[in-house]
Amino acid sequence: VTVSNPYQGVDFASNSSTGHRISYLGAAPLKTGISVANNSGDGWIENVMFNPHYWARSNGYPQAEIPNITTIWEHQQANLEAFKIGSATHEHILGTFVFAALKGMYLAPDDGNSTIDIHLHGTDAGSNAVYLDNSAGSKVNFINTQLVLLGSSQIVIFSIRVFPLLIFRGPLYVWNCCRLTVPSPLKFSVG
Repeated sequence: VTVSNPYQGVDFASNSSTGHRISYLGAAPLKTGISVANNSGDGWIENVMFNPHYWARSNGYPQAEIPNITTIWEHQQANLEAFKIGSATHEHILGTFVFAALKGMYLAPDDGNSTIDIHLHGTDAGSNAVYLDNSAGSKVNFINTQLVLLGSSQIVIFSIRVFPLLIFRGPLYVWNCCRLTVPSPLKFSVG
């Protein structure tokens, strides 16, 4: 499924999403790409790509002119929460990618502990490649992940919110993570 330019993309958080499977989605979302929570079992997100080209190259929409792709991705770098994951007993994420996001992989706070396995995820031109704000007691694994900060709003590769309250207390495991920041070295923020 391709959805050109949704403000709010796919919502699997407002109601129970236990046993969900989201696969082969492409879009240029403006605020939220995929939002998942209320998962008391296994859930899957796989083969999903968010890229401004889905809007800039879409045909058939009434438009006076082709959108300026730089304007789209600057908006996304300032606003987009691409993959927003809340409480999930066991969330499996495989083969996902976002170009231009405020929060590429956003592990959001709610009242549930989560186990999240993220394989082959890529955030390119993100402001925050990964933003960990999920509940204490969650376990997060990043495996074969590529995280790139490029563009005008580089903030941090891994951001872990612990102030004013200790929210994320791990464990966080990162295996074979490729990262690129220009011009600075690895950016890791706790605060």
